[in-house]
Amino acid sequence: MMPLICFLYAVQFMDKTSNPTASIMGMKTDLGMTGDKYTWVGSSFYLGYLFFEFPASVLLQKFPLAKITAVFIVLWGVVLCLHACPNYAGFIFLRTMLGVLESAVTPAMVIITSQWYKKEEQFTRTSIWFSFNGFGTIFGSAIAYGVLIHMDSFSLEGWKVNFIIIGLITVLLGAVIFFHVPDSPAGAWFLTNREKHLVVERIRSNNQGFVQFY
Repeated sequence: MMPLICFLYAVQFMDKTSNPTASIMGMKTDLGMTGDKYTWVGSSFYLGYLFFEFPASVLLQKFPLAKITAVFIVLWGVVLCLHACPNYAGFIFLRTMLGVLESAVTPAMVIITSQWYKKEEQFTRTSIWFSFNGFGTIFGSAIAYGVLIHMDSFSLEGWKVNFIIIGLITVLLGAVIFFHVPDSPAGAWFLTNREKHLVVERIRSNNQGFVQFY
């Protein structure tokens, strides 16, 4: 569970570092980003994030947790691939939609952590997966460097290839989470019935409940 959560948090930070690397590869010139147009690339993402934060939290409580989270992840991966778009207006729209879809990630990770760990353990676990923002920066920069030094061998601009690679990684991760991560400990496919019972008993001190979807 923890390795997947950690890698997910790294991937969601990779698309944030993809903007400055894309700008170095010629994105600003290709999309005609003059004046303050480039600043809206970052602002539009957080406007979408802010707008959908509350609805996303509601959806996470109304639908099977892991499944709806995986849907958000796959969709944001698709949106990230579509960043290889031909115009500025479309790019800003996609950045806004990316913020909308990513708004579910942190609440989902907090809920999953609370399902599997006791209250006194949650702070440490949350710190671990949150720290993978740094790994995401390193990993994303390594991908960008690989694209940069091979730009002449691609049929697309390098910055578009960079977005597509990160998007495909995100889609693959979403599929893994869909099939691997259970919606609650009671539905964990990798635990026996006795182990499921032990997990539930272990977190009883949290004074919380969860719903098992069928």
